[in-house]
Amino acid sequence: MWLALLRGINVGGHKKIKMAELKALFVSLGFTDVVSYIQSGNLIFNAPELRAPEIIERITTAIEQTYAFHVPVILRQIEDLQVLIEQRPLHFEGLKSVYVCFFSEAPQAELLEGLKPFCTRSEQFQLQLQGKALYLDYPQGCGQSKLNNNLIERKLNCVATTRNWNTVLKLSTLLSQ
Repeated sequence: MWLALLRGINVGGHKKIKMAELKALFVSLGFTDVVSYIQSGNLIFNAPELRAPEIIERITTAIEQTYAFHVPVILRQIEDLQVLIEQRPLHFEGLKSVYVCFFSEAPQAELLEGLKPFCTRSEQFQLQLQGKALYLDYPQGCGQSKLNNNLIERKLNCVATTRNWNTVLKLSTLLSQ
């Protein structure tokens, strides 16, 4: 099973795609067992004969052809989400303000220092061990933070998309079913 995290759809009225249409598009690409979760571009599906680069290419090409705009796609497998949940740093336990920023590829670890000036005193982040995700804590809310997805992408020089912890947990549950 795969999880596709689409970056930047249905945010602020831009790049609108109805989830029912997106789900149908995935089925038309030959993917099976397609399930969508909330409007922010989270799709779970099966593609047993395909590897990650082929899946990403199919999805991005189909969206460009259908909607005439580009949408970055980040893929994860069930094991990836399980590891992400299991490796959640202890100091992030129990916090309701935790988010996860998923990367298309692991950024260079030394670039993380460039994020620190944009954190308030109460905000914190930690790179996941495999380097493909960043745990974030926004005690005052992520909407007010300077440490947003666009800044993270610029400073770490990679494609990223961010989800709140409750969404991560729900996606893990859906992937496990």
